[in-house]
Amino acid sequence: MVNSIVNIFLLFFIQIVTHSASLNLKADQTLIPMGGEVEVQFIFEGLSSSPNLGSLDIEGFHTIARSTSTSVQFINGKKSESATITLQLRPKTTGRLTIGPYELTYNKQKLRSNQLVIIVDSSALNKSNKKSIFIEASLDKKVLVSGEQTLYRVKIYRPADKTNFSQMSFSLPDTSDVILEEKKSTQKDYQKNIKGKLHQVTEVIIPLFALKSGSFNIPPASVTYYIKSATQRRRRRSFFDSFFDDNLFGGRGTKKQAWSEGLKLEVDEIKLLKPKNFSGLIGQFNIEQTLSHKDITTDDSLTLKLKVTGIGNLNDLREILVEIEGFKIYPDGEGDLQERKGQNGLLGGIKEFSYALVPNKAKSAKIGPFKLTYFDSDKKIFSTVETIVDIVNIKQGELKPQTKLVMPVTDKKVSLNNENKLKVKVLKHNILPLEMTYDTKSSFLLNRSHFLVFSLLLILLTLIFDFFIKNKLNFKKHGIELDYNQAWVIFTKEIEVSNSPSKVFTDFLLRKLKSPVLEKTKEEILEILMNKSISQDLYEKTFKIYEKEDINKYSGQNAQQSDINDWINLSKTFNDEF
Repeated sequence: MVNSIVNIFLLFFIQIVTHSASLNLKADQTLIPMGGEVEVQFIFEGLSSSPNLGSLDIEGFHTIARSTSTSVQFINGKKSESATITLQLRPKTTGRLTIGPYELTYNKQKLRSNQLVIIVDSSALNKSNKKSIFIEASLDKKVLVSGEQTLYRVKIYRPADKTNFSQMSFSLPDTSDVILEEKKSTQKDYQKNIKGKLHQVTEVIIPLFALKSGSFNIPPASVTYYIKSATQRRRRRSFFDSFFDDNLFGGRGTKKQAWSEGLKLEVDEIKLLKPKNFSGLIGQFNIEQTLSHKDITTDDSLTLKLKVTGIGNLNDLREILVEIEGFKIYPDGEGDLQERKGQNGLLGGIKEFSYALVPNKAKSAKIGPFKLTYFDSDKKIFSTVETIVDIVNIKQGELKPQTKLVMPVTDKKVSLNNENKLKVKVLKHNILPLEMTYDTKSSFLLNRSHFLVFSLLLILLTLIFDFFIKNKLNFKKHGIELDYNQAWVIFTKEIEVSNSPSKVFTDFLLRKLKSPVLEKTKEEILEILMNKSISQDLYEKTFKIYEKEDINKYSGQNAQQSDINDWINLSKTFNDEF
C-alpha cells in the first residue's frame, strides 16, 4: 500500500527543484528482535534547499531519536542540496513490518521512494553476531513484591583473541514499569572459557526496584559496536588516526548490534495483613539511637538521632514516630540518606533522623525504645526492630519558670504606701515591666502627616511613569509610520551607493511592512512574505533574485547594473503593492 508522504512531511521550506530530485530509504539492518532498534534514513537529493520537516510517525514503530544532515554543491553555477533525515526506530510488535513507499508531488514533479521490509523476530537474538559479540541478561529474582529490590545483570561476551572491535556502547532496556538505578551500577571484567574458546566478559550489575504489581516484560538490552576491516587493522597508527577514526571518513568500520533476550518479571502485592505501624520499608533493616548528652537542666535541650541502616528502599522512609512524655519534640526535616551498596550489590545505606528534645520539668526520663516495622523480603514476614532505652537526668535550671501575675489580697483599690505594701501577696518574682504608654514621635508609620506625604509621592510617580510609557509608544509608532512613508525615497538613495542590493531591498521591504528594520536572512524574509499572502508569481520572482545574488556571491562575481535594476524593479512592484 502506498502511503502519501504528505501526511508526515508538513512543509518544504522552498519547493523548487533545480534538476532531478529523488527520495530513497535505507536501513542499517532488516532483521531485529522485539525490543531491538533499527536505523532508517530518508535521503533527499537534487533539491535547491533543505527540507523543513514536521513530525515523522512511522506506523508500527516508536521513534527513539532523530537527526538531520545536509550537504551543498554548486554545479555549473546551480545549487544542488542533499538532505538525510535519520530515525532510530523501535518496533511495537513482532512480524513483517514495512516502511514506505512514500510519494510526494510538488512543482509538477513526482517523487516516489523505495520500500523497506523489517522482520521483527525473537530468533534474531541467536542469528546475529554469533561469531563475534553476544549478550546475556538475567534477574537474580523473577518474582518480587511491590517495592522490593533485585539485581539486573548484563553480560557482554567477545572473543579474547580478536581486537577488531571499536566504539562499543551499551544500552539499557527502555521501560517505565521498573526503576533501573543505572548510576548505582557496578562493572567487573573477567575471562571465561565457552566451548573451548576464551572470551572476555564485561558484567554490568544494576539495582532494580519494582514499584507496582503486575506481570511485566523487560525489553532486551543491546550493545552497538563496529568491526574494522582487514585494511583498517593493518594500517599503521599515526598522529592523525584519532582525527580520521570517525564515521565521516569511514574509520569506524561496519556497524553491528547484539541483543539480549527479553525477561519476564512478576510483581505481587504483600498478601499478609499489614501492621498499623508498617514503615513501608522492604528488605532487611536495623535501627539505633544516640543522645547528645544524658545530664541536662530544664534550661537546656538535647538532640536525639535515630539511625536506620539496611538493604532496601530506604529512600521511601519519610519519618519515624517519636513520642516522649515530658518533652517537646522538634523534628529536623525528613532525614539524611547516605546510599551504599552491600557486598551482594544490592542498594541500601544509612538514613539518619534528628530531633531536638526540650524538657518540661525536672525529673529522670526514659528515652526509647523506638520501633521500626518492615517487610523482610527474604523471610516473607513482617519484622520489628527497636532501639535501646536511655535514661536522661533532668535538673532544675537557673532560669525561673514563667512569671505569674501579682494579685492583691482585697478587691478594693488602695494606695501602695508602706503599710499597704504588706497586703500584697507576691506570687512570683522578676516580673518584667510592661510599657503601657505610646510615644507618637517615635513611629514614622503611624504618623498621619508622613503617611499623607508618602501617598502623594506614590501617586505622582505613577502618573509620571504612565506619561513616559505612553509617549514612548507614540514615538515608536510615529517612527514606524515615518519609515513607511519615506521607504521609497530612502531606497533610491541607498541603492546607488550600496555594495549589497539585497540588504537595501530587505530594509525597504521591512519599512513597507511597518516592521522594525533589523538584520534578516533571506529565509526569514521569504517566510514573512509567505505569511503576507502575496501572489505566487511575486514570491517566486523575489526568490529567484535572491538566489541569483547567492550564486554571484559563491562564484566571486560582483553585482552588475542589470542585477541592481532587477532589485529596483522588484522594489517598485512592492511599493505599488503595499
